[in-house]
Amino acid sequence: MSREFLSPEQRLLNWLGDQPRWLKVALCRRLIFVVASHSADFVLTGDEAVAEVARMLSAVDLPLRRVGRILIARDLFTFFLDSATPEFLMGQRDEYSQRDLGDFDLAVYLRSCSQWTHLCRIELANDSCKSWLAELESA
Repeated sequence: MSREFLSPEQRLLNWLGDQPRWLKVALCRRLIFVVASHSADFVLTGDEAVAEVARMLSAVDLPLRRVGRILIARDLFTFFLDSATPEFLMGQRDEYSQRDLGDFDLAVYLRSCSQWTHLCRIELANDSCKSWLAELESA
């Protein structure tokens, strides 16, 4: 059975869309904090931050800029997941700060990290992004 071709952009967005809301919001808010050039973006609600990241990552642009945005998001998400605890990520929003991290949440977080590592090794790897860039440039 052959897999449908999805670009690294689509794969990253699909992975992000499949994450629990608290993790998706934490990653998107941090990404925006690092890359945004307008301070108004720092106060986006969780849902606005997720929508802004989806818009930013899927915006039609020059091929190298599109691939570059995916590489930046890939590396920053990896850094955030590798260097923060799930409790720290969860505690960044008031709606979650009073909530204990249960066994289920921890299992979901560990599954998300495992899926992310796999995605980065294959679909978001530099070679995959180079191939996608070549495809975009030839279109």
